[in-house]
Formats: sequence, structure tokens, C-alpha cells
Amino acid sequence: MRARRHCLALGGDKDNLIVTVLVRQKNPQIWIVARCTDLKFADKLKRAGANSTVSPNRIGGLRLASEILRPHAVSFLDQMLKEHARTLRIEEVQVDTPSWTGKQLQQLQLKQKYNLLLLAVKDQGSTHFANPPEDLALQPGSVLIVMGEMDDIRRARADAGQVLSHAVTS
Repeated sequence: MRARRHCLALGGDKDNLIVTVLVRQKNPQIWIVARCTDLKFADKLKRAGANSTVSPNRIGGLRLASEILRPHAVSFLDQMLKEHARTLRIEEVQVDTPSWTGKQLQQLQLKQKYNLLLLAVKDQGSTHFANPPEDLALQPGSVLIVMGEMDDIRRARADAGQVLSHAVTS
């Protein structure tokens, strides 16, 4: 199995659990995202080998609450994703090149050079630094979470050494 990522969205949680085990046995390095209707299955799916789980019911509930609590922010995000004339997106830029490794964020000039807004940096572990300080030094495998036009994001990815774009951009 040569795939790097696998999305399991079968109708039943038990079916997703079984396929998670089978995929994990075939490929220990693959990134698995599994759908779960019952939140009790999320932990079971992770123990079976899923890297992440998605609960449509939970996401729907969070969306309902967000519509009530922050309607303008939700409207902005919806418009950003639906507007086809512009390709404004929130995306990842992985640091895979020595020319960016060890550099401080300010040295990258993300705003000036690429017209990108830096939202967060994820280190090799699982730590996210929201609104990171300008003097934060990048490590190999750091991931920048940015907002900008897709053409600008592609340019930054190329300069960062990211070979394959794995994000959905439509």
C-alpha cells in the first residue's frame, strides 16, 4: 500500500473500526482519519490505529453554537471557502528544506514576500503555537498554518521545500 493518507467514512462505526485495523496492519506509517457517529467509538478508533477521528454530529452541534455566538466569523469563513473568484484559504506549509530550517519567522517575511498571514506554527510534536512570536526558530518538519491566496501559498510551499500538496483546495 503506497498511500500516505486514508479517509474512512463508512456508515457504521464498527465498519470503520475494522477497516482501521486492516489499513494500519498493511501500512504502519499511513495517516488514518476515521468517521465516528458515536463519540464512544473515537477512543476505540484511535487505539485501533486512527490518527484522528471526525464526528459529523459533534461538528454539526459546534457549528450551530458558532452560528449563534459568532455569526460574523462563521460568515467570513463560509464566504472564504465558497467564493470561487478568489482562492483565499487557510492551509499548511511544511518546512522541508534546510533553507528554512533554523530561521526565525521574521526572516521568512511571510507577509511581505508571500502576502500570507501566519496563524500558528506546529512543531514536530503536537504543540501548536497560535500567533507565534517573530523570533520563533523553525525546526525540520515544522508546519506553518497560514491564510492567503492559493497562488501565494503554492509559492511559499515551493520555497519551503514542500514537494506534494496534500490539502484540498477547492
